[in-house]
Amino acid sequence: AKCCPLRAAKCISHRSLANTLPAQLYAGTSKNQHLWSVFGSASSPIVVLLASVLKPVDDPRMRGKFAETLTERPMVQVHIAGQASANPRTAAAPPQAQIQQHPIFQGARLSLGRLAAQGRYWQLLRQLRPTLVIVHAPELLPLTLLWQALGRKRRFLYDIRENYALNVCTQQVYQGLTRRALAAGLRWMEARAARRSAGVILAEISYADELPFLPDAGNRVVVLENKYQPARAAISLTAPRRLPPAGQPIQLLYSGTISMLNGVWEAICLAETLHHTWPSSIRLTIIGFCQQPELLQWLQAKVARHPDWLTLV
Repeated sequence: AKCCPLRAAKCISHRSLANTLPAQLYAGTSKNQHLWSVFGSASSPIVVLLASVLKPVDDPRMRGKFAETLTERPMVQVHIAGQASANPRTAAAPPQAQIQQHPIFQGARLSLGRLAAQGRYWQLLRQLRPTLVIVHAPELLPLTLLWQALGRKRRFLYDIRENYALNVCTQQVYQGLTRRALAAGLRWMEARAARRSAGVILAEISYADELPFLPDAGNRVVVLENKYQPARAAISLTAPRRLPPAGQPIQLLYSGTISMLNGVWEAICLAETLHHTWPSSIRLTIIGFCQQPELLQWLQAKVARHPDWLTLV
């Protein structure tokens, strides 16, 4: 967007969210202080609901970044709604007084369970009566807008973690008119939410140029990049590392949504090329969710032919 007001907003990148978010939320700047005024004074009790459907309740961005940072402020109660976690350590972890988790979805992505998740989300909105809702999934925007319209002083932030309309258009999960209708509907809903929200959060700075509705949010746009932050004691490697000699193991990892658009083909080609040079050293592990049955079948067949250097999790 050529006139995107993000250029004047506070841009946070390549730094710890845990270090930067409190200052942004609680202190503010002259350019975005009104955005974070939704949290009120430091002495007022606040109930915050972080909501998604497909992201688990222990999602690193929702739980590890947003929730843990928000609870640094006194008198804040955080509730996290999302998919039931498959991590046994999450179920075994002791409960925290300021953070409660609410699994609202469990099962296959393309299932009727996602409709039931909408109902559970609506129940949470009515029961918790949150001071602020942070929406992490576009499919929850319609009910969030309805909840806002039915009451006074109901505010929400929209956390944009992906270019959802572009994903629908390019990932070949949907076809023809269905794909175009879903993409157009998503874009319309996001634009409406941007106008009605207390603020928009971008997980990638590139979305500032990709999303045409950001001007509707005025100067209420902030970037909190979804980047890996190593431990403070960890050494940051800034210089290239030499490849180990022949015979030494080289572990490669592809992690994230599995699709041709995201580079899984290039990862396999790289590993296969390196395998010819270091036959007994290279191993590529692919971890993620694949929405395309044909691609998943192709990957499974590829793994069956090359189990010595390729693993699919």
